[in-house]
Amino acid sequence: RDRSVLIFLQNFCKALNINEWFIQQDGKHETIDAFIDAFNANAQFQDIYMDFCVAGKEYMSKTGYINYDMHIAKADKGAYGFGAKGNSKVMVYNEALHLKKTEVKTVTAFGDDDDDLSIPSKASSDFSLD
Repeated sequence: RDRSVLIFLQNFCKALNINEWFIQQDGKHETIDAFIDAFNANAQFQDIYMDFCVAGKEYMSKTGYINYDMHIAKADKGAYGFGAKGNSKVMVYNEALHLKKTEVKTVTAFGDDDDDLSIPSKASSDFSLD
């Protein structure tokens, strides 16, 4: 986990063009959490804007609605999921590549075979419409 966070932070600093700050932090922090805290407190990223390519994965929620897990698109063939504003190496969103959709299942029939309902053999007489 720590190595992955560090690699991301290094790539992020390069994209922000503040890699010098990252290099100066070598050996100054005992944990990755302390390093992230230092980045938030000291790195000069204010008013630097970036472009992102957001990807996602569609899934069906427990309540029956379609939801999405979102993430930054993975780098591919020299194109990246984020970078400095206007950088030509930032991917352009393509739904076919960047959105994994759930498989739609076609309903082929309706009938008794599909019904989950059954009438209990001993129905309660506590309820009556009379």
